[in-house]
Amino acid sequence: MAALENLANQVTLALRNSAVHRDLTVLAEVDNLTGLANRAAFNAALSRDLEGVADRETTVLFVDLDDFKYVNDAYGHHAGDELLQVVAARLREVTRPSDLCARIGGDEFAVLLRRTGEAASAEIAQRVVEAVSAPAALEDAVVHVGASVGVASVVGGDDAETLVHRADVAMYSAKAQGKARVQVFEAGLLRGDPTRVAFERDLATAAANGQLVVHYQPVVTLDDGRCAAVEALVRWQHPERGLLAPDEFIGVAERIGAIGSIGAAVLRQAVADVARWRDSLPGPGLSVHVNVSALQLDDDAFTIAVAECLREFDWPADRLVLEFTETVVISSPAAIGRLRGLSASGVQIAIDDFGTGYASLTTLRSLPVQIVKIDKSFISGSTTNVEDRAVTEGISTMVTRMGLRAIAEGVERPEQRDLLMSIGVHEAQGFLYLSPQPAAELLAWLTDHHAATDEPDAYTVIPFIPRRAL
Repeated sequence: MAALENLANQVTLALRNSAVHRDLTVLAEVDNLTGLANRAAFNAALSRDLEGVADRETTVLFVDLDDFKYVNDAYGHHAGDELLQVVAARLREVTRPSDLCARIGGDEFAVLLRRTGEAASAEIAQRVVEAVSAPAALEDAVVHVGASVGVASVVGGDDAETLVHRADVAMYSAKAQGKARVQVFEAGLLRGDPTRVAFERDLATAAANGQLVVHYQPVVTLDDGRCAAVEALVRWQHPERGLLAPDEFIGVAERIGAIGSIGAAVLRQAVADVARWRDSLPGPGLSVHVNVSALQLDDDAFTIAVAECLREFDWPADRLVLEFTETVVISSPAAIGRLRGLSASGVQIAIDDFGTGYASLTTLRSLPVQIVKIDKSFISGSTTNVEDRAVTEGISTMVTRMGLRAIAEGVERPEQRDLLMSIGVHEAQGFLYLSPQPAAELLAWLTDHHAATDEPDAYTVIPFIPRRAL
């Protein structure tokens, strides 16, 4: 036990020293991927610029890339990272030395324009749209994306939070009008914000109206590339906007209270699909993996829904894996209690994005967890960054010694697969094998890649989609 705790402490130390993927100090000011200011630095600079000056012209541009997810889907996350670096360089080119460009999260950027009024800011914003829309030559492809830009200038004694919120509202208005355009904030955008109200109204009834679509991505065994499990990923077939990815609506669903109905619908559809496939696939059955929001654990209705679903489709409890983020599991006593109840019924529990919660890894000893997924950020850098490799290898070793299973997320390159095999990781998922597919296409793929063994450790997990408020 002392050796295990020593190993856990070493891994925790490696996590805390990772300069590439996690900013663990409040003094950090640079986004590691793009070299731009990060969110904290941007907010601090904006607050300083507004402090004590009532008549200063200050403007914020809120920039969100259009269709960025299609680059990730088609070419992998490494291509998405390349594109973000290209966009950062272009932002620097079309702004002035006195302006502050920042990446504030995902594919969102912001620009602080000091001593710049609304008219001049709108012109700069248009230059941003034109620059971002130009073709971008990446390592594997030439891609095209756009940018929706919201513009908000300070009025009277506006504080930083208010100014950023208005720019954000304007950006969503630009996106709703057709993307790749500039929208200057107007007071009318806040009066009910019709676009958002309509979006939330549609989302609240999406499950009841049958608009949710479940795609699947395989989890494979690394030694032979055979499929041992499938990951369920929800999409929303919006009546006007088309097929939307989870990061475009899950955050809103959690905020408006629709996550319960969405989660229940996805759970039922995923189990129904895989239960139907068992008659088409020879040999052992697959396990099905469903991601669960933190808010679903706040209600006993969730555990009841799981039991009813298993009973309706005569599905073995040990072939259902429910995945939760590390932060959710270790921060909520109520969540732990419900997890223990689910585990006692035979349902498998997985921790996703492991290594990003900064909790003591020995906490796993007190949780009903069978599977640990190594966060894709560490996998991405594992072949080029010594710290990421140390984290990946340390988690793998510790998890194995604890009798759990380690799963690697986001495997996109053969050299990542080879490294994982060399350090004892046996299962993975990622674009190297297959992108998420509709049920029919995934079933066709499965006929050639279904696992040939019925051993219990052939079962794997799905990722919980990071929450992002729209």
